Amino acid sequence: MIVKLIILVAVIDALVTVVVLWAVVRFGWKPFAQRFPPRPADPDAVERRFQSFRLGFLSFAFCIHVAADQGHLHLQPAALLRFFGAETASIPWASIEIQKRSRTGKSITTKINQRTLLGPAWCLGLAEPTASETTGRPPATAADDATAGAAAAPPTFGGRQSDGDNHE
Repeated sequence: MIVKLIILVAVIDALVTVVVLWAVVRFGWKPFAQRFPPRPADPDAVERRFQSFRLGFLSFAFCIHVAADQGHLHLQPAALLRFFGAETASIPWASIEIQKRSRTGKSITTKINQRTLLGPAWCLGLAEPTASETTGRPPATAADDATAGAAAAPPTFGGRQSDGDNHE
């Protein structure tokens, strides 16, 4: 009797999980991704797998593969979410509006088409304007850093700095 009850609970749990995943993809991720059709990432794109994002109140912890190139932020759901119909989104940098950084600096909250997206600072921070875009001055060069006695500048990607750390 107890074994049958355990099997029944396991089956019900599995069915609920499937329905919840389907609903999250169908009503959360999919409408967002359809606004940004997938494009191939540039060969020199910075890529990291299994990153964590939050879209509105929906958490996609360790479920998104990211590629950041000069034109877009490419978000590809992991295989389990793709099984339920989640699609890749290629978001143009111009569509990403930085809202705030977390206190630790490891994540950034953005607005994209009236939707809130929170994710790792290493990729979303690339949407922030560079010094030359905000001040009209060219960015500092490695020679400027050497003469000032500063450490080498963090690597840049498409004119935007990346600290290179995987924070999520």
